[in-house]
Amino acid sequence: MVAGITSFGLGVTLAATSPLSLAVILRVPILTGLLFFICGLLSSQLNRCSRLLHICFAVNIGCLSVAGVGIVVLTIDLSLEKAIIHHEQKAGQVKVLILCVTVLMAIISAILVSWLHREMCSIRKSPELPASPWKGATMTEPQK
Repeated sequence: MVAGITSFGLGVTLAATSPLSLAVILRVPILTGLLFFICGLLSSQLNRCSRLLHICFAVNIGCLSVAGVGIVVLTIDLSLEKAIIHHEQKAGQVKVLILCVTVLMAIISAILVSWLHREMCSIRKSPELPASPWKGATMTEPQK
């Protein structure tokens, strides 16, 4: 969650202070920040509610995908900067920081995806609990 807030804040700073670039137009750091914040909230609630396992798995895959696209966009954006003046140099430094945070979030998300996948597989393979004696019981009228 903290990395999501950091990425969101850096994205807002970048959008407010730098000239238009590919990362600013596509809102890469803002989008990744919001997604990773939501993913962090879901992951923290996974302890309380195990029904969120599949949702958390899907959101982590989405976050990993968006982070991958964001890494590519930020790398292209950094490589296309030709004229470096003082103002753009600071924007470039913020972009490098956003890139580092995004890579870190992608690594964390990849680890979470593998753990969640392993957990989902272990749940599927585990033997089911014995059926309840009340399961499938129907109400019948007493015989006279």
